[in-house]
Amino acid sequence: MPHAPVTAGEKPEIPTPVPSRRGKNKLTWIISAIMAVAVVLGGLLYFVPSNKDVAVPELIGISLDEAAARLERERLRPGMVRHMPSERPTGTVIEQDPPPGSQLPPEPETVMVRIPDVSGREVKEAVSMLKDAGLNVEPRMEREETSRVEAGTVLKQSLRPGSRVRPDEAITLVFAVLPRDREAAGEIVLPDFTGWPVLRVEAFLKDRGLVLGPVHEKASSEQPAGTVIGQHPPAKTRMEKGGAVLLLVAVSAGEGAVLPAPEQMWPEDGRSFDNYPRTTALRWKEVSGAASYTVELDCLNCCESGKWCSELGRPWKVACGISAARSRGYKFEFAGAQPGRWRVWAVDKDEREGEKSPWRTFRYTR
Repeated sequence: MPHAPVTAGEKPEIPTPVPSRRGKNKLTWIISAIMAVAVVLGGLLYFVPSNKDVAVPELIGISLDEAAARLERERLRPGMVRHMPSERPTGTVIEQDPPPGSQLPPEPETVMVRIPDVSGREVKEAVSMLKDAGLNVEPRMEREETSRVEAGTVLKQSLRPGSRVRPDEAITLVFAVLPRDREAAGEIVLPDFTGWPVLRVEAFLKDRGLVLGPVHEKASSEQPAGTVIGQHPPAKTRMEKGGAVLLLVAVSAGEGAVLPAPEQMWPEDGRSFDNYPRTTALRWKEVSGAASYTVELDCLNCCESGKWCSELGRPWKVACGISAARSRGYKFEFAGAQPGRWRVWAVDKDEREGEKSPWRTFRYTR
């Protein structure tokens, strides 16, 4: 079959196949003039069942859109569309295969879904409307910060309302969330506490129903002693009442160095356990100058699905006052068959907390 000439130095684009549900290679393909925008029409057409073959229409010389419409009338659809250099007008069909007059069986009937308009609806209602319409895939969700509408309202949808698509067609919904610096009812948005005196932070938290968690100290020559140089959760985190905020506070170098983080010994990072009951023993090396140790335990999915409890500002468990003279370890019962993590820090005789060790993760399989 003749092809249009290719200009020197130019390469025709590689064809992009459109999968056929029947797995046949007899569906029509079209070559359009270079610079045309290829539109994949296969997912937008439906087929009327018939026992008779369908004649492939003449498509050469007409626009790509017109060719797609002509195929639709004949209960066919494009199987592949590619671009090639040509002197013909942009977007014109210059070649087709099979040739006009060829006989092809129409594909079986596909039940189509008419997409409803869900913009302005609450997300849960929008998902229900899509399912009621016959769409059998879960929508992909994207967030957009705005205060123009109520949080949870659908702002956009990727499929045009009224369009007819296959039941397994993917759809994306964009829904509204409050800007991170705006508080919703019952929520507190944390400010940046950097530079605040500890007493001011404590008063702020108490006034809003939050709790001041462990306060760690770090020698600093850049920040005044007694002021905050770090916090967890970070600024702009949304918290519910009762959540705890951990602070890192500056101390002057003259007040003595902060105790180093203990070296964790057991379990090694990423350890998997299958014992039940889920009794877990932690061990670490001694820190010179430590009077006691504090262990923080965290749990994935215990406080909220897909999140660590500490990410929500409420550690799963904190064990304080572990005597340095009698023990350099800690034993506890874990929550369930899921991931956990732990870290430890030393406390001196003046109750000054040292540096925290890094998180070490573990997992129970039953």
